[in-house]
Amino acid sequence: MYYSCFALLAIVLIVIVNYDILIKNEYSELLEGNDSYRQYLVGCIVFFATDSAWGFLYQYHCILLCYLDTVVYNLALVSVVFLWARYIVIYLGNADVFGKVFDKIGILLVSLVTVLLIVNAFYPIMFSFDAGGEYQTHIARYFLLVVQAFFYCIVSVYSIAVSFKGINNFRYRTVGGVGVLVSMFSILQMYLPLVPFTSIGYMIGIILLHTFVLEELKKEQNERLKMLLDRERKQFEELEQARQKAYIDQMTGVHNKRAYYEYAEKMDERIRNHEVEDFGVIVFDLNNLKMINDRYGHEAGDNYIKHGCKMICKKFAHSPVFRIGGDEFVAILEGSDYESRKNLLASFDAIIDENNLMNGVVIASGLAEYRIHKDERVKNVFDRADKRMYERKIKLKANKFT
Repeated sequence: MYYSCFALLAIVLIVIVNYDILIKNEYSELLEGNDSYRQYLVGCIVFFATDSAWGFLYQYHCILLCYLDTVVYNLALVSVVFLWARYIVIYLGNADVFGKVFDKIGILLVSLVTVLLIVNAFYPIMFSFDAGGEYQTHIARYFLLVVQAFFYCIVSVYSIAVSFKGINNFRYRTVGGVGVLVSMFSILQMYLPLVPFTSIGYMIGIILLHTFVLEELKKEQNERLKMLLDRERKQFEELEQARQKAYIDQMTGVHNKRAYYEYAEKMDERIRNHEVEDFGVIVFDLNNLKMINDRYGHEAGDNYIKHGCKMICKKFAHSPVFRIGGDEFVAILEGSDYESRKNLLASFDAIIDENNLMNGVVIASGLAEYRIHKDERVKNVFDRADKRMYERKIKLKANKFT
């Protein structure tokens, strides 16, 4: 019974320890040689399952089923050897002549065992059960175990040799050491066939691989992912900074004409999707800029624009402000600014009227509200606001000289 229980325990441990490898996910797929190692693990699980079943069947003298299980057991065992060699070649990244040779030898071993098992059905050369149901091993069985152990040793020597050329020396030597360990337990299995030495060797080897190879790979992968995320975040920040510069007016610090067009496009989409019910557009235009530029120079004109922009931003502090021309600005009113639009505009116009008489900054403005189900685009609202701005501009000029 202990024979079967050990193999079942090995399956449980392998599934628990290597759960993240056995299931396919985006993270595990990034690990080196993950597919080939997963195949190796699945092969080991099948091998342990047949080993466990063998113990139960043998104990309860189910000879025919035990014979069939022994056939599957031997096929699973040699398949694991083949999958191990393939994983080593892929993991070491050396699909060279040696790698191809190991692959061919593994296929030959699987083919040889298949042929021997067929022959064994007619003439026992690997194993048999006597009249009393006792399990008997024969020369071909010992021969195959020696060949498998020798093959493991060759692959292990190859792994250790490669370790002297690479940067992952300890991991490569661990992989090689696991091969030597498994081959030693395979030899022990020849002398004590009723003790699950092969299963013990594979279980210890898998735990060593997980602890000293896969965990290190995961650490490296996490560091690599962290580095990529840091680089991506830095690139995003740089792109965002570049984007901000591309959408900010360098003189005044408010949004520029490009930003206005993008904002208007988004608002147009909201209008098409019936996601907006009300908003307002105020168009601003600075009076007297040409006269200031001609009389006092462009630096004074720039200061005039900056001062006017500050006045607009201060009064409509909760709305995006855009500079769409040399002396033209637009504010899109939503939320609290839209609710208080008339009071805000009346207060702003009162300041402008006073500035108009005192030779301060004079800004003509015009407000228009979005008409639901009538205005199809922001431009419809803008055009009405622009028309009212010009009416206000004419009135300010007339009041200046009265």
